[in-house]
Amino acid sequence: ALRVVGYNQVEGGYIDNATLGLRNTNRTRIDGARANLRVEPGDNWTIDLNAVIQNIDTRDGQYADIDQPLRTHAANIAQPHDNDFKATGLEIAKDWGDLKLLSSTGIVDHDLSDTFDATGYGGNPEIQIFQGHEAIRLLTHETRLSHGMPSGNSWVAGVSLVRNIDRIDRRLGPLGAPVTLAQLRNQKTEVAIFGEATQRIAPRLSGTLGGRVVFAETIGELMGGSGEDFEPKRRQIRVLPTAALSWKPTSDLLTFLRYQSGFRSGGIAITGGQINSAQRFDSDSIHNVELGVRFGSEADSARPRFSGGITAFYSIWTSIQADLIGSDGLPFTENIGRGTVYGAEINGRWHVTDHLFFDGALFINRSALTNPVEG
Repeated sequence: ALRVVGYNQVEGGYIDNATLGLRNTNRTRIDGARANLRVEPGDNWTIDLNAVIQNIDTRDGQYADIDQPLRTHAANIAQPHDNDFKATGLEIAKDWGDLKLLSSTGIVDHDLSDTFDATGYGGNPEIQIFQGHEAIRLLTHETRLSHGMPSGNSWVAGVSLVRNIDRIDRRLGPLGAPVTLAQLRNQKTEVAIFGEATQRIAPRLSGTLGGRVVFAETIGELMGGSGEDFEPKRRQIRVLPTAALSWKPTSDLLTFLRYQSGFRSGGIAITGGQINSAQRFDSDSIHNVELGVRFGSEADSARPRFSGGITAFYSIWTSIQADLIGSDGLPFTENIGRGTVYGAEINGRWHVTDHLFFDGALFINRSALTNPVEG
């Protein structure tokens, strides 16, 4: 089976440029296509091949100045933005009844380019230009086996690979001849083995234990610059456990308690307020607990007619990686401290008849930086 879609979209501009005397300068064009191919060679094997490409081209900045008329900014040059995205994925699946194999591989190629009017930066009254370019190359792979039994006992085990190369190039200077502010290259490789098993403890009570062991390597390079004395290469081993309890007092009611953890690798980032300089930011981690209840069934002929769930969560996030804006107006990445996130999610469905139903949902969230780092 094959499905192919192509599309083109043009969004008219609505921002005027007072300095250049131009109207509706921020016209945007979006072109893209996607394709999905499925092959079923037999014996319960399935092969899916997917591809997508999308280009977004905006002619000028998508902002207005507060001291200008409505929907107007004042800039000495056009400030275009370009966003090009390509991805492809291959998924292979095999079904032996209770035992299932799934292997998926994805490749992403993403390029982003921005241009801004930097006239006046550093006290220079001449027309200046700021250009930023970021290129991302991402490879992901996961192969897993899962087994489920009618008793409710189940397990899953597998391996995964993530390899990402992120290049950032920033330039600033006279129109037509900007000079390099900084060039960064961050390469991250993570290999993980994971497993999780659910076992019935009592007739209506099940327990789950699992974990993920991650081997991570980060290589950060600043080309042609200086910075603090950081290691260009770092290696880490992280153990990320998970545990859960689920209780099903009736066929239409399930309660659960779950703990899970995760982390992100560190890297190097351009130093805020400095030229040709970089600093390392460390990895961050999160620990999350969920408590919830689910009731009813979403089947069209469900009885009773009401179904839904309520889940409350609490997370502790340490060494948070955040993107900040320096005093010079340029972005940089820094670890900002420890925070908490908590909230609840409520959803429900009312089956008026077998063919008519209403859905509703509510999400409540509160986040706070509880222990900020100095500065």
